[in-house]
Amino acid sequence: MQSRFLLAGVAALCLSGGQATAERLQAAVIGNSSYQVAPLANAARDAATVAEALANVGFEVSTYTKGAGF
Repeated sequence: MQSRFLLAGVAALCLSGGQATAERLQAAVIGNSSYQVAPLANAARDAATVAEALANVGFEVSTYTKGAGF
């Protein structure tokens, strides 16, 4: 369920740009599996998948997962 919201958010951000400019496209992808209620089993892998998809369409991606800087 939460992955769907993440993917929907990413899709909305990608589709809302629409301008052909020389601006850099930047994205921060966060994979956090340590929720107290309903922890996510594959947050790091899901974050890596989303980061790869964004990089493939031209984004500079910073990926953060639990235990790696936050």
